[in-house]
Amino acid sequence: MIIHNQKLIRANRLIIMLVAICLPVIVAAQQSMMPITTSSDEARSLFMEARDKFVNADRDGAAILLKKAMKLDPDFAMAQLHYAFSVPSADAYYRNFSKALSLIDQISKAEKDFILYFDCWAKEDTLRQRQYLDELLTLYPTDKWILLLAGSSYLTSLEPAMIYYNKALKLDPDFAPAYYEMALKQMGNGQLDQAEQNIKMYIKLLPDHPNPYYSYALLLRKMGKTAEALEQFKLASKKDRNFISSLREAGHLYCLKGDFENAYKMYQKYEDNARLSERKTNAMYWQAVAYVYEGNMPKVLAIYDRYQKFAEREDLGAFRVYSFSDLGDIYTEMGQPAEGMKYYKKAIALIGQVDLSDQMRQEFDLEALRWQATALIVQGEFDKAEQLLKKYELALADCQYPASNRPLTATRARLAMAKGDFDAALQLFDESKMMDPIIAHMQAEIYAKKGETEKADAIYQKIANWGQNSMKLALIMPRVREKLASQS
Repeated sequence: MIIHNQKLIRANRLIIMLVAICLPVIVAAQQSMMPITTSSDEARSLFMEARDKFVNADRDGAAILLKKAMKLDPDFAMAQLHYAFSVPSADAYYRNFSKALSLIDQISKAEKDFILYFDCWAKEDTLRQRQYLDELLTLYPTDKWILLLAGSSYLTSLEPAMIYYNKALKLDPDFAPAYYEMALKQMGNGQLDQAEQNIKMYIKLLPDHPNPYYSYALLLRKMGKTAEALEQFKLASKKDRNFISSLREAGHLYCLKGDFENAYKMYQKYEDNARLSERKTNAMYWQAVAYVYEGNMPKVLAIYDRYQKFAEREDLGAFRVYSFSDLGDIYTEMGQPAEGMKYYKKAIALIGQVDLSDQMRQEFDLEALRWQATALIVQGEFDKAEQLLKKYELALADCQYPASNRPLTATRARLAMAKGDFDAALQLFDESKMMDPIIAHMQAEIYAKKGETEKADAIYQKIANWGQNSMKLALIMPRVREKLASQS
């Protein structure tokens, strides 16, 4: 789980659901709004309710409603698509997204363009993605939800995004999701004061919903106001005990502060209040992270034993694989690659046994090569690692589904570093376009060995102040703190 679900992580930054009018296509729909095709009035009502939950960051609540809607109408294409982005599972994403694609000839042109827009996003085909968005804007130029999607499509460019958000607000000044999206964009671009103004407007429009307070907490955390952020996370939880993201994020804040006891308590509450099985496994994962920071492997193993049994009982095939591959990662990064390999082999054995989507199985088959190569690199068995990486390259070329070569490039960088070819390693890390605390630490180590201590120290300090909690940060932070302490 240390690097899985990357599509879902990207999706959280991009997708805004466009489900505004819920009249069947066979009935005259308002031309200003995109139609939604379903055979069930009840499924449509559930879908509308799920829409409101999704755009206000209650993904679990949306998933529960969408699952009910799909049971009423299994060929409800837009519900299938939205469910793919609601459930915290890469395997569910692949299954439901594929189902939505299979239904595009049974729905309206706008819905088809909408689904194909996200298909291009998944394939990183930005040119065709923009073409489908332009088609939607041409068909429904006054649909506030399509304008919201247009704004969200500019992931890093603030000015063009704001044009679309303001157009949506001109149509509906009380359109709360637009203020939320504007604030997120401004936070990402460092405009924190402007973001605060929009979040306060969001709170004013939805004073009884938890997400405005949760969003304010994220902003306060970015401002470095940890105590105030924790209070806002608690307030969000009080507004709705089922809105458990606040519990998770509070746990993250405690981890970053080094208060692992309170972090664990927050993650336990996160698990206790989770309504989805997939979310409960995520909570167990974060509990393990808190103990990895402390180096408490007996506790980590106990949690993963519970995780493994729960995933098997709930028939969560992909999570059963993660429950072993995570331990492989942990032991390998802690300098015990032989022990890590034992867990990798258990994970690999499960890949062929559990129920997985074809795309998830392909992803795991590639990951299995990376897992083993990484353990061999740490063990110093460079020739065997190189052989596996060549197999990885051939497998990438033969993939049925789109797959990124970035993990392969980053692993080759690690191999080059282990061999002492520091310049090649730095170049490959740069080419991989991957950045996490472990890669940053390896870059710092390279600069230190090259005698470029100023660059190395800057990276060590960057890791020490890393603002995003993760298993990789938990694994590397003790070494970074020890390094910085030795310099003081």
